[in-house]
Amino acid sequence: MKYCIFKIFFGCWLLIFKQTVVLAAEATKKAPSSRSPASLFATPKSPGSIAVGVAEGNFTQSGEATSLYSGHTDPGNHVTNRGFCSWNRAANITVAEADKRCLASLKKQSSAIAKQMKDLGINPTEHLPALVNGTDVWNQSNSAGPEFVPQYKAALDLGLRGKASYIWARVEAFRNAKGALDASGLFGICKRHSYYQQRLAGLRVDSELWRWQCIGLDQRRRVELISDVLQLHLGEIQSPSPAVSTPSHSPQVESLALSFNANSVPSKAIDAKLMVLDFTLQGQSNSSVVSSSQEAKPVALNFEPPSIRAQNVPQQKPSPVKVTKPQPVKKQGSSSGVTAWKPELKKTLKVGDKVTSYRVVSPYGKRIHPITGKWQFHGGVDLDTPTATPIYAIGKSGSQTTLKCWYDSGGGGLVATMSSPSLPSVKFDALHLSWCLTETGAPQIKVAAGKPVAGTGNTGNSTGPHLHFQVRDLKTGKKISPQKGYVLWTLTGKEP
Repeated sequence: MKYCIFKIFFGCWLLIFKQTVVLAAEATKKAPSSRSPASLFATPKSPGSIAVGVAEGNFTQSGEATSLYSGHTDPGNHVTNRGFCSWNRAANITVAEADKRCLASLKKQSSAIAKQMKDLGINPTEHLPALVNGTDVWNQSNSAGPEFVPQYKAALDLGLRGKASYIWARVEAFRNAKGALDASGLFGICKRHSYYQQRLAGLRVDSELWRWQCIGLDQRRRVELISDVLQLHLGEIQSPSPAVSTPSHSPQVESLALSFNANSVPSKAIDAKLMVLDFTLQGQSNSSVVSSSQEAKPVALNFEPPSIRAQNVPQQKPSPVKVTKPQPVKKQGSSSGVTAWKPELKKTLKVGDKVTSYRVVSPYGKRIHPITGKWQFHGGVDLDTPTATPIYAIGKSGSQTTLKCWYDSGGGGLVATMSSPSLPSVKFDALHLSWCLTETGAPQIKVAAGKPVAGTGNTGNSTGPHLHFQVRDLKTGKKISPQKGYVLWTLTGKEP
């Protein structure tokens, strides 16, 4: 009898245990992973929701409300923003109702972004930061949001990765049906406030470049903040292959344009009403909370308007190829072997000459130094390239270019030095860069010829964004007058 009772109780316990395990398994199956697209905007305190709230200035990185959360005037369109996503599409609503509408909207937008990604062959799970950035752009602008994913795909096709690709896609998403950059709220801020006028100095107001830079200031700020939030709540997110190393930054403020380092930020505070274009905080690497009163110094950046970009991007991306050790230099007249190949490099550049759309502003030779005002030998040529104009690995298609990124404390700023078996007697330096493919001081690497390896900038002793390009004898180090073909090759990735 006791045995029968034991069997009955044991059977009941076993049945309950099995049901509990099944229910738990089903719940786990239904519950989205913390790194799944669906989980990013599940609640107002999900990582994606917090990221949007931080970008809007309404949340700290830990998801706590700031002083702007309950209501503030939008500096762009002057309406009242409420809630964590700055909801302003209805008057006289409570913050709780604003949050409810925010969440519903972000869920809908993120779902649309994920679908667009899948349609273009991009796995949303492998591109979570891009998904959050696309949703944030949509929250910022109903017209720009739907354009983010196609532009992100274009950025990836250009060879951009990580933060560079998000910034580029976000800015390009603001083009209207006629192809013009259209962000009236941001343009108004850039025109009204001297803080941003200073950073756009030298650019004609409302020109294509001025518009790109103006929008780019805000988009870079938001990208940096979103990156910090996702890293805090999700940990390190690996870039999908093919990966591109995080660009290095120089210790100078000028290099912030594309330093992409979340731990390098200025600390100067400005009026909270300018928050829409404030950058992330520098020097807060150990803090999980960013105060709304802290900010960073914006610096204009540019990845080139499409009209210029189309000329600079190779039609086909070269695929990495293993290259054996360089062959000895063959005697003149030999036509075989990669080292014997000789490009057409005829014209020496003078002031006013153009390479693609960029003009030579200072030639090789003796000149009056723009900073010291004294006559001095200039060992390269300067071109008026905007910040972050791509620099490509110079070399014959199919070969490997040796690249070293380093910082010249003597005035050259961030420098990329390249050499190629295609051109065995010389090496090339690009100075005053804003970013470079490896960390400064890291060992030299091999990259496929034609691949983007750096971006022009304003680091070191520089009076403004430009490219200083020089050619040196590989053995003696003597600086040689750079011919147009070399410069064209470096700026386009195409053999001259």
